[in-house]
Amino acid sequence: MKYMLTFFAGAAVGAIVALLYAPKSGADLRLNIRESAIAEQEKLQLEYQQASANMQNRLDKMQSDMQTILERTKGTTDELGQTRQDET
Repeated sequence: MKYMLTFFAGAAVGAIVALLYAPKSGADLRLNIRESAIAEQEKLQLEYQQASANMQNRLDKMQSDMQTILERTKGTTDELGQTRQDET
């Protein structure tokens, strides 16, 4: 009988400890997951916006550089054409 009482006392203590250390309830867990997902979504949107702006700045710089190169090349070819016409 003493063993049975010890067994049930141990089981009760074990059940109480298990409840105290159990993970969150289903509703709390779903809420936590939803909040984490929203936070990650906002973080990804911000990173996407920053990356898009960075890429747009790079594209604008490349277009500007290409325009400068084309203008220099056009000026050089015009000078070469004028020099050839003067030689003939």
